[in-house]
Amino acid sequence: MVTRYWKKPRYYVDDPYAPYHTREEFPVTRRKPRDIY
Repeated sequence: MVTRYWKKPRYYVDDPYAPYHTREEFPVTRRKPRDIY
């Protein structure tokens, strides 16, 4: 239960954690197709 202000994505210059902000592990929020092994 948070407001829109806290849900808004933040972008920082040279952010070392930028790769962790995407949620590729969930099918609903995945941006690119998953590789099939």
